[in-house]
Amino acid sequence: MAHDKERLSVFRMLKSALKNEAIEKRVPELDDEACLAVIKRMIKQTKDARVDFENAGRRELVLQSDKELAVLEAYMPAQMSEADVAAIVLRHKQALGVTGKNEMGKLMCAVMKDVSGKADGGLVRKLVEKALSVV
Repeated sequence: MAHDKERLSVFRMLKSALKNEAIEKRVPELDDEACLAVIKRMIKQTKDARVDFENAGRRELVLQSDKELAVLEAYMPAQMSEADVAAIVLRHKQALGVTGKNEMGKLMCAVMKDVSGKADGGLVRKLVEKALSVV
């Protein structure tokens, strides 16, 4: 029963965030891409709060954040593996002819368009930096 209350609380927060986003964009209903962006933003905010709670020694709030993250992440598309993202990075690096770290932004942009919503930006950045340091 307690688990249902926690899920309900997360759904209420999500519904509110979606409604606020629709109001802000002045549209009657958000498309799927906009909804995923809201969920992704909520996940990031919850992860940031979790780190703060952990640093403050608030174990009960860390556990609550973990439960909220589990509910929110269930609505995100499956994430790509590190190997799959690395292959995309290398493919774009070769296609764009990127040769140095000064072109990192160009490579990041191309890769992020390909993996939008399916891979974490931090992972992409790490793999792009790794690919460019091998040069």
